[in-house]
Amino acid sequence: MKKATGNEKLVLKVTKVLRKAKNPQLVQDLKEGYIYFDIRIDANGKPLVIEKRVRLDKPERMLEKFTTKIVPMAEERYKELKYFVADNPAPELATKLENEDELKEKMLVVFEEVNQYMKTGNLSSMPTSMIEL
Repeated sequence: MKKATGNEKLVLKVTKVLRKAKNPQLVQDLKEGYIYFDIRIDANGKPLVIEKRVRLDKPERMLEKFTTKIVPMAEERYKELKYFVADNPAPELATKLENEDELKEKMLVVFEEVNQYMKTGNLSSMPTSMIEL
């Protein structure tokens, strides 16, 4: 395999986050201690979809775990799509998540809803199943 040279700028922009259920029912996922998401990202014009699960915790900690994992996961997925398929070595990536502040703001609401559900057990306290950025 050839050695990668140079740097590539990777600009990520999260376009949509969908809450999903791994089990037939969302309540079962929550009882098992996780919440699942499909994250749709624009990576230098290439659409990526990343599946992410987050262990239930305080809203701020769930948000931190969620946002810190997105960039490395998106980088790997981007490299797979662009370089591994062509059997080319991937260069070092200089990655920037363009809309991180907006993502954090909107996802905090989702995680606060999950926290409210965990306190009350009322599924109607989780109305947000999708955010668009």
